[in-house]
Amino acid sequence: MSSVHDPDAGLSAPGDVQPPILRTASERAAHIRKLEAEMKAAAADLDFERAASIRDDLKLIRARDLGLGADPSANEQG
Repeated sequence: MSSVHDPDAGLSAPGDVQPPILRTASERAAHIRKLEAEMKAAAADLDFERAASIRDDLKLIRARDLGLGADPSANEQG
């Protein structure tokens, strides 16, 4: 199986500890849009594991942007 994300995305495989450091809001927004498009394409191709992995990467990026740390699941209610 090949890498989950393309190398330009900055995230190479599920389980990466930290998403890439995106210095500006526009870099983050562009990266999020790219990941969202990849996630939707993976779901359309019925590659739900890949879509879920990308979803998890998006959660990490958003949690870090909010200052919640690297593990957004630690802040989920359940």
